[in-house]
Amino acid sequence: MEIASIAPCSQLDAEKWRRLNNRIKHVDKVPANITEYVDGMEKLPEILPMIRLSANIIIQTRLHRL
Repeated sequence: MEIASIAPCSQLDAEKWRRLNNRIKHVDKVPANITEYVDGMEKLPEILPMIRLSANIIIQTRLHRL
């Protein structure tokens, strides 16, 4: 996964972010989706700082390539 190679996060954390993003964007069709959404929302305060840091690093890396 590209984000895990650029940003200071584990591949597992990046995958959790992806799953939470999918749950936010798409309708929950099975109970497991609902559980994943609720778990992700409960962990959001600890996830947001990592997302922000990773996004900043990725943006800066891309800008330096120009």
